[in-house]
Amino acid sequence: MEKLDCDFIKAVREGNIKVVQDLLDKGCRVDVSDCQNLTPLHLAASRDHVDIVKLLLSHGAQVNRKTVDKLVPLHFAAVRGFIDTVKVLLNAGAHVDAIDSSEQTALHLVICRGHVDVAELLIQHGAKVNIEEIHGYTPLCEAVWQKSVPLVRLLLSSGAKITQSHYLLHYAVLHQHYEMVKLLLDAGSIPNLRDHETGDTPLILAAKTGQSHIADLLLKNGASPNYVNSLTGLTPLHVVVRIRESDFASVCTFIKVLCRHNVNLNATVSTSGETPLSMALINKRYRAAVLLIKLGADVNLNSKMVPNLAIAWNHNNFPIVRLLVAAGLDMRQRFPEINRPDDFNQLNTETITGWLKYRKFNPPPMADLCRICVRQYLGDKVSDVVPTLDLPKILQQYLMFEDIYVEDPIINTRISCGDSGLFSKYL
Repeated sequence: MEKLDCDFIKAVREGNIKVVQDLLDKGCRVDVSDCQNLTPLHLAASRDHVDIVKLLLSHGAQVNRKTVDKLVPLHFAAVRGFIDTVKVLLNAGAHVDAIDSSEQTALHLVICRGHVDVAELLIQHGAKVNIEEIHGYTPLCEAVWQKSVPLVRLLLSSGAKITQSHYLLHYAVLHQHYEMVKLLLDAGSIPNLRDHETGDTPLILAAKTGQSHIADLLLKNGASPNYVNSLTGLTPLHVVVRIRESDFASVCTFIKVLCRHNVNLNATVSTSGETPLSMALINKRYRAAVLLIKLGADVNLNSKMVPNLAIAWNHNNFPIVRLLVAAGLDMRQRFPEINRPDDFNQLNTETITGWLKYRKFNPPPMADLCRICVRQYLGDKVSDVVPTLDLPKILQQYLMFEDIYVEDPIINTRISCGDSGLFSKYL
């Protein structure tokens, strides 16, 4: 490259329009390029030297000249948000959909940087909103990944289409972006679509992090509370009960949201037979287990691997054992290991084994039997129906086990069996 050309490029880089003009008058080549095929127009566009861009164009600079990476001056200006330079280039005939070596247009690049005004300008000049880059991703994908609601709204209003296989709704849910989720649902994202790699639906993703507000939005837009992960067979309820106890407030709210949309409290995993209740017990999520029982989960539905009673017994959790029995656990047809004692007077009912033997071979009070029958009849509607029954408040409380629990402010029920306060350690 000659010294004159080097001086010319230096002047363009520094934005010295007087020197640029003088060198052009001396016959400097307007499209002189380096080993990357980078021209002065590329350089001026990348520095937002609008007047120099105009000057170069007036001297015949090629507006669509490409570098070795197939970048045109429009790419350089657009990606940096230089809207005035972009306007000049477009008015000079720049191809709005010119692609680089990754088949990205200026619109792709602009959205990656979040320049809403430049994106709007490109669209006004005919930029294709559904064009795909080398990996098949559209500008809408980039906008969602950048978590830019204004850009997503702009693209959708300009005709951008949802490509379901991009799992944009999954991404928005995973990143807990409520407004983005709403935009995508309104635009036609399928709420029950399963990710082909993980098997998750958007609702299952919401369950993993206890996002009850997003779950409610998904359910109101057609998401099924009972759609399972295609790989694990888990429902959203199975997933949410496994969240750690310290986040139980969000778990409680999430479960109640599912219940408002007819969740199956007794859904079983096809491989293991686990219900949400058995999963909560296995993972020692005792507060979730109590809530499920209160809401009407069937205590007699067991995992194929181990019964609910055996789980609680193995965990030495006396309060949960007592609750399972109070909720109608059938010990007479099962659990042969709970054998009849030789002398009931010698039983130590302060132990789980002694108490279970006593309860198995001694009839419960009639009131307890009536409660079991009523709750079994109502099933998972018990928490909705009981408050509407024309019964004294004390009977309503009895049907909801509130005679044997201590108040808990989170689940608005009582969660400590008897008067011993044993369950308080789980609060």
